[in-house]
Order: sequence, then C-alpha cells, then structure tokens
Amino acid sequence: MISDEDHNTDGKPSHHDTRRKGSMCVVVVCLGLLNTILLLTAVVIGIYCGKVSEESSSLQVPAQALIIEVEQLQIIQSEAMKALKEAEQALEKELKIHQQLKMQLEKNKTVSDRLQRQIETLRMETQTLLSNSFIARTSCGRCPPGWFLSYRSCYFHSRSASSPPRNWTDSRADCISRGADLAVISDWDEQVHLFDKMPKLEPMNRNTWESFKGVWIGLSDIQTEGTWVWINNVTHVNQGYWIYRQPDNYGPQGQDCVALMNMDSPVQTWFDANCKERRKGGSTFPNNRLIILCLGLLNAVLLIVAVVIGINCAKVKDSSLQVPHSAATQLIIELNYLRSNHSDVIEAAEQAKKALEREVKNHAQLKVIIQQHRTINDDYQRQIEPLQAEKSILQSDISAFEGSCGRCLPGWTLSNSTCYFFSYSESTSVKKNWPDSRADCIRRGGDLVVIDNLEEQVFVSDNIKIGYNEWTTGHWIGLTDLETEGTWVWINNVTEVEQRYWADGEPNNHGVRGENCALAVYRHTNPWKTRFDGKCDEHQLYWMCAKVKDSSLQVPHSAATQLITELNYLRSNHSDVIEAAEQAKKALEREVKNHAQLKVKIQHQKTINDDYQRQIEALRAEKTNLQSNISALEGSCGRCLPGWTLSNSTCYFFSYYESTSVKKNWPDSRADCIRRGGDLVVIDNLEEQVFVSDSIKLTIMNGPPDTGSVSLI
Repeated sequence: MISDEDHNTDGKPSHHDTRRKGSMCVVVVCLGLLNTILLLTAVVIGIYCGKVSEESSSLQVPAQALIIEVEQLQIIQSEAMKALKEAEQALEKELKIHQQLKMQLEKNKTVSDRLQRQIETLRMETQTLLSNSFIARTSCGRCPPGWFLSYRSCYFHSRSASSPPRNWTDSRADCISRGADLAVISDWDEQVHLFDKMPKLEPMNRNTWESFKGVWIGLSDIQTEGTWVWINNVTHVNQGYWIYRQPDNYGPQGQDCVALMNMDSPVQTWFDANCKERRKGGSTFPNNRLIILCLGLLNAVLLIVAVVIGINCAKVKDSSLQVPHSAATQLIIELNYLRSNHSDVIEAAEQAKKALEREVKNHAQLKVIIQQHRTINDDYQRQIEPLQAEKSILQSDISAFEGSCGRCLPGWTLSNSTCYFFSYSESTSVKKNWPDSRADCIRRGGDLVVIDNLEEQVFVSDNIKIGYNEWTTGHWIGLTDLETEGTWVWINNVTEVEQRYWADGEPNNHGVRGENCALAVYRHTNPWKTRFDGKCDEHQLYWMCAKVKDSSLQVPHSAATQLITELNYLRSNHSDVIEAAEQAKKALEREVKNHAQLKVKIQHQKTINDDYQRQIEALRAEKTNLQSNISALEGSCGRCLPGWTLSNSTCYFFSYYESTSVKKNWPDSRADCIRRGGDLVVIDNLEEQVFVSDSIKLTIMNGPPDTGSVSLI
C-alpha cells in the first residue's frame, strides 16, 4: 500500500516532465526500474517486518513467565527465611532446656555428693561401732583399743581403723611400731578363729576376687622361691590353707608374700601376691520427637526451595529470551539477590542443623546422666536407712557393753549378768576329769555351768567353737545322774527335764561302769544337739565355769577419779572383804570335803555295781545250765499245749519250733497267736525279759528240739 501511494503521487509530475522533455522511452524505462526496486524493497521490508513482529510476539510470553517465576522465588525465599527463624527459635528453646538440664544435673550431683558423704560417714561410724562392739564383746580389758581377742592372742586389722593400704614391708613395719608383728597362723584352730573373726568377702565380688586387696600375713618366700617361711623363721611345711590354684607366683616380678582373704571356707583363704602392692584389706540416647520433627520440616522446606530455585535458575539460564535492556537488568539483579540469599539460607540452615544435632545429643546425654544420678541417689537413700538403723542398734549395744564391761575378772566373759570361764582360752593342753574340773571352778569362785534357758545354750555353744569331736574338744558342764541312774540333776539340785539338747542316741550310759557326767561340744550341723554323757573320772576334757557378775569390779574406762573413789571404798570395807574371803575359804573347804565324800560314795557305788555285774553273770550262767531241765519239767506238767513252753504261769510259743521256713509280718503273726488262743508277747518285767532273751539264745546256740526257729510269736 505504501508502494502504490508513492507511485500515484510521483506519477503525475513525472508524466508532465516527460512530455515536457519529450523523451518517453527513457521515462518508461526509469519508472519500470524504479517500480522494480520499490517492489523488491517493499517485499524485503515486509518480510523483515513480519519476522520482527513474529519475534516480538514470541518474546512477550517468556518475559512474563520469568517475572512470575521471580515472584514465586521471592515467596519461597520468604518461606525459607520463616522456616529458618522457626528453626532458630526451636534451637533457642532447646538451649534453654539444655541449660535447665545442666542446672538440674549440677543439683543432682550436689545431692549425690552429699548422700555419698553421708553414706561414707555412716559406714565409718558403723565400722567404728562394730569394731568397738566387737572389742567390748571379745576382748574387754585384755587387748588394747582397736585390737580384738581371738585364740589367746590380740589381733589388729588395719581396715577397721580406716588405715591406707600398704605393701608387705610397710605393713610389717606398722605392726612392729605397734609392738607386734604380722600374724603367724601356727595351727588349724588359729586359722578357724581368724576366719570367724575377720570380715567376709561379699558374694557379689567373688567373681573378681583378685581385685580384693586382702590382708597381709607373716608368710613369704622372699629368700628362696617356693620355700615359704614365717616371720618367726619357722618354715611352713604343711599343705596350708591356699585358695584354689594358689600360690602361682604370677607376673614378671613374681609373688613372694602371702595375704589372707575370707570367703566361704577356712580351708581356702591364702593367696600369694606381689610384696610391693598396696593392700588392706555405654549409654543409650533417647529420641526427642519435637526436635526431630522440626529438623525434618526444615529439611523438607530447604529441599523444596533448593529444587524450585534450581529448576527456575536452570530455566532462566537456558532460556534464549530477549527482553528490553531495563527489564533484563532488573531480572538479573533480582536473580543474583535471590541466589546470594539462597546460599546464605542454606549455609545458615546447615549450621542450625549441626547445632541442633549437637544439642539433641547433649540433651540425650544429660537425660541419661540425670537418670543415672537419680538411680544412684535412690540407691544411696536405700543404703542410708539400714545404715542409720544399724548405727542406732550398735550405739545401743555399745552403751550396754560400756555399762557392763569390767564386771568380770580377766579371762572371764560377761553374758546376761553372769561371768563365764572357758578353760581352753587359758590353756589348750590342760584337761581334767569332771570332779577336778568342778573343784577348779569352785577355786575360781564359781561352779560348773548350769544351762537353764535357750539363750544360755546358744551363748555356750557359740563360745566353744574349737572343734567338733566330743572327746577332744568337749567341755564338762554341771549336770550328772550320779544319785539316780537316768535322772539328770544340775549341781544346783534342779532336775533336768529338757531332752532336746542331747545328741542323737544320748545319754547312752555306755560301758560297764556307765557314763554319769554331762559334757557339751560345738556341733556346726546342729547347734542344739550338743550334749553327751561321759565317764566322770576317766575322760579328760576342757571345762566351763560360771558365776554371778560382781558389780564391784566395774571400772569405767574414762573416769580415773571414780577409780580412786572405788579404791577408797574398798579400803574402808577391807574388813568386810577379809570376812567374805574367810567365808569363801570355809565354803571351799566344805565343798572339798563334800567332794571327797562324794568320791568315796562314787567309788563305793562302783564296787557295788561291779558286784552286781558279777552276780548277774553268774545267775545267767546258772540259768543257762538249768534252762533245758526247766523246759522239760514245765513241758511235762501238762499245763501248756504241745509246742508251748511254761514260765511263771504263762505259756509261750516260739514259731521257730513249729517250722523254720514259715515267717509272717506283724499283723499276720498276731492273727496266728489269736488263732492259737493267745496274743503276741507282752514283756512287762525284767524276769520275763531275761526268759525271752535266754530262750532265743538257747535256740540259736543249741537249736530247738526236732525243728525250731528264733522267730518269736
């Protein structure tokens, strides 16, 4: 259309000029060429404008889409920032909770430390009270404070005094500084005594017993390996009391010194150890659902942001969109800003994630530690209660012992207002018969023990744990049946009616002369079956005495002025003491006289018993010689049926006479007797017992007439 307008406008003047010049051909040629050029120009411009229009219209959609994408990225960026802020808030919250848990942990630790100190204090007090109680019971007045008496010697155990562990050499030096030396165990009795007195290793620790420090004793093979020598230069030659597979001389430095450790048996308590050793004696993390949920949400948001931004950035990068310079510049700036913030958001999110993971881990660890502290505190609390109760009981016992200690002479033991003397504690080699044992008790101002209640029976049994054989470790007590055989009477004229303390089968009055004096022995299998009867004059045994405590002997441990007052009182009452001594002397003389008379009476009774025994033997022999004649005479009297034997108006039938092969049980035997018009034998006197016994004996020795048996109906 533009080409047509130009042609019409320019045509009229050209035509007018052509006529004016008169050259038509030239004009026609020029116009043709010009039209051709204009046509070509119009075609080219049209084609170009079409292309430009097409390109312009195709570029409008990508530009709008890019703007929309930028807006979406801005929204996603805002959401990511919001999620980051929420994560920071969650992290801050967890930090506060973590701080609270740390404060609670510190508080629990303080409480735990306080309870631990309280338990240690209670244990030390209990150990001290136990030691004091043990000393008061076992070594009142006979051993220094902190020492205990066992088997005629005083022993010191360093654990009881909370002493630090020492090696063998330092331990011996400590003993020497105390005026003693390491323990030398010379025999089985001393080993048993130490086993009973020393603390036992708890069962829960026995699987790792080598970690237990043990207690040094005075035995080593330092001079010659394998040759064990006591500190008193006595070579240990017997088997000893070694723990299983000990000694083993373990380790490069060897083990040359011996320690003692109590478990179950006194036979196995020794083990060798290095002389230089000092002796004395994973978590599960719970999950926090809130933290994990926040972390999962944050990861999901960040993943979505990364995917969307990556896709959009890829589209923007790959797009061949051509936009105006101002719009392109704005988009590039916006994209660079978003990319920069996106990197910062990702980095901040990673840091927040790592910090959150650390806090979750710390939080879980703190919760586990707090739970452990709670468990420990609860356990401490449970331990405190019985320790406090035990402490109260021990304090009460100590008070009671402090009030009674000193009321018995040295070598005597106090129990329930009575002083007891056990002869083996003075000498293990001296033994006496029953009369001499009683005389010794009387000389000491007491008498043989009279056991009249269960508590005293238990006390006596617990204090004679020196062996189990009645004839080597038995103790005479004040119980006899010298007056009437089978009627046991205490020396205070009280008849003993209790039978449960006799050993099975006792008393049995064994032997021709019988056994008329009672003795007691320790039985580890049954502490009640402790009594036996023995021969008063023949058996040589230990003995135990008893006497009522003397309150005048009490000497308070910490009151020297009271001691002076007591001495002044004794001096002022010297005459009373002399008179009491004279009376005691006269009483002793009377008892000695009575004792001599009793010995004469016993000897006389033994003579009579021997005569009786000889008479009985003679009578039995005479009856044996006459029995066959008597049986024949009684059989001929016709007062008993054939096969029956007469004795004292009673007919007896012995089944063996009728058949040697027929035997029956008890019910069938009785039925047979009833069928024969009688019943099974009832033996109600000594004469009938002797007749029956002799008839059976004759049957065995001579055999019955015709056929016979010893089976008695």
